[in-house]
Amino acid sequence: MLYLTDDSTTRIKKWLSQNPGKKVRLSIKTAGCTGFMYEVTLDEKFNIEDDFAIKYDDFDILVEHKYFHTIDGATLDYVTDTKSMSSHFELVSNPNEKARCGCGESFTV
Repeated sequence: MLYLTDDSTTRIKKWLSQNPGKKVRLSIKTAGCTGFMYEVTLDEKFNIEDDFAIKYDDFDILVEHKYFHTIDGATLDYVTDTKSMSSHFELVSNPNEKARCGCGESFTV
C-alpha cells in the first residue's frame, strides 16, 4: 500500500487535469550517494507484465512490480520549500528504507 497526503493528492489531480490521457508513475532510479532516488513522473504506458496500478478515488499511480516491496507502507507527499521557492513529490515515512543521505535525496533499502 502507498499512502498519499492531502497535498500530494491535490497536486496529482491538478497535474492530471492539465495532462489528459497521462498517468502518474512512481519509479526508483540509481542515483545519489546512498544508492537510489524516487522519481514521480507522468506516463501513458502501462505494461501488465511489468507494472501494477495502485487505485485511488479517481486516478491510478503506476509502479513497476519490482519496486513494490521498496515502497510498501510509505507515504507520498508534495512538499513546498519557501526558501528555495520550489516544490516536489517526496516519499516520506518509508518503513523499508535503511538509510538516507545527508541531504535526503537518496536512500538505501
